[in-house]
Amino acid sequence: MPAPNEITPAQLLRQIGLPDAPVIVDISIDPDFADNPFLMPGSFRHPHTDIDGPIARLDGRACVITCQQGIKLSQGLTACLRQDEIAAEYLKGGMFWWHRDEKCTFEVMLDEFDLRTDAMDRLSTVIRDADTDRHDLAPEAAGLLARSVGLWCHYRDDSALLGAGMANYESLYRRARDGFEEGHDWPAAAK
Repeated sequence: MPAPNEITPAQLLRQIGLPDAPVIVDISIDPDFADNPFLMPGSFRHPHTDIDGPIARLDGRACVITCQQGIKLSQGLTACLRQDEIAAEYLKGGMFWWHRDEKCTFEVMLDEFDLRTDAMDRLSTVIRDADTDRHDLAPEAAGLLARSVGLWCHYRDDSALLGAGMANYESLYRRARDGFEEGHDWPAAAK
C-alpha cells in the first residue's frame, strides 16, 4: 500500500503543466547531483539540511520533494513540511531512473509512464542516439545533438532551455508520427 505522502512518476506527470501543479524540490546530496547534474523542468534544488528554507520559497504552494532514490532524504523533508501544514509529497523512486542499461532518460520515462507507441519508439531512437553520441541507428541524431548543444551553450536555466528546445522535439515527434517515410523530395511529391 502506498504511503499517503507518496506520489508516483505517473501521478506527477498528470499534474505537470496545470495551474495548481506542485513545485518540485530536488534535495539530492552534492555527490549524487554531481553524478547526474540535471533538474526536472520547473524544479529548484535545495540543500536537504535546510528545513526552513523551502517553507519560505514555497510560500504555501504544494510541493513534491525528490532526492536520488526517494527514500530517506525526501521522505524526511516531506514529513517535516507536512508538520508545518505544507501539502508535501515525495517522489516514489526518486530521480534514480535517469538511465537504465542501454536506455536513455527519455526511454526510461516512456517505460515508467507507459507512453510507448510506434511514433514514440521512433523518436526515442533519435533521442537515445543523440544522448549517447551515436548516429548509426538514427541519422537525425546528429542534428538533434548539434541543436541541443547549441541551445545548451545559450541557455543556462533548465526551464528556458526546455522552452527553447521544445520545437525540436515537437518537430521530431511529428516526423516520427506522420512523416517518417518521407524523404528529401516530399514537397514535390505532395504537389
